[in-house]
Amino acid sequence: MGLFGNKFNKIKRSDVVDTIISLEKQQQEIIEQIEGRNKTCDELMKKGRLEKDNNMRMYYAKKISSLKKENGLDTRRLQFIDSNILSMQQLKNALDDKDFIKNNSKMSLNQMLSKPAELRSFIAKINNDKMKREEQVAENLTTFEEINEEYIENEKIYGADEDAENILAMFEMSDDLDAELGNSQSEMDPFAESEENKKKITE
Repeated sequence: MGLFGNKFNKIKRSDVVDTIISLEKQQQEIIEQIEGRNKTCDELMKKGRLEKDNNMRMYYAKKISSLKKENGLDTRRLQFIDSNILSMQQLKNALDDKDFIKNNSKMSLNQMLSKPAELRSFIAKINNDKMKREEQVAENLTTFEEINEEYIENEKIYGADEDAENILAMFEMSDDLDAELGNSQSEMDPFAESEENKKKITE
């Protein structure tokens, strides 16, 4: 039967729009008639108030009553037409949606997305490939860490040889000797001033 049924598939949007325009025109004509009758009722009401003859006053009263009844009928017709207009507008919106969906479905990518099974397989493959790549990168990082932990620097290049060790020992001995000489000198010279006293004097 299709989305809207066989009969509705034959309906043209232009026909629906024409129907809405026709209904709105009828509605406007009825409104003008009601307004005209209301104006006539106001005029007859004024005449009836001024009229002295009872028969004429009765005539005006019946005429006003008849016009009001016609307005009552036309008011219901207005409501009926308004409901029809609403229905036609709903139908027009449905036809617009039908064309909108149809036109968008013609796009190549939308046609591809209309096959959820293939889309699911495609997305699943991407995720699987991504997980494999991530696992590979993680393994690589682990490999680098393991290799770096096993790495030992070459002592011949980065370490100190025997001569260097001896020189380093001499540096330490000279530092200790300088320290000892400094202490003995201060003990032998009573007039020797400490660095702290010199600072106080200069200040």
